[in-house]
Amino acid sequence: MEQLNDIVLDIFFTPIFMKKNRPAYKLSVICDKEYEKEIEKIIFRNTTTIGVRKYEVQRDILSRRAEKVYYEDMELYLKIVNFEDEEYIYPEYESAKKIG
Repeated sequence: MEQLNDIVLDIFFTPIFMKKNRPAYKLSVICDKEYEKEIEKIIFRNTTTIGVRKYEVQRDILSRRAEKVYYEDMELYLKIVNFEDEEYIYPEYESAKKIG
């Protein structure tokens, strides 16, 4: 998964059951079309899969901006998101880990 982090928009695993009740994990990747072949190569080289299902999805995103703040001598990054007339502030994942 680390090899994909720099070129995907989102990536996640879902535990599932295959035919004959075999446990497995479904790897889901959301990416820009330009990275499709590169991502397939990484998946085929690093997993036991023998096939990839692909379909296009629509993605709506909110307007956002990033800001840097300092808290107890730590440099932290926040995402400020706007939806309708509201503003929401979310810590970036790595910044939340530093505090946490």
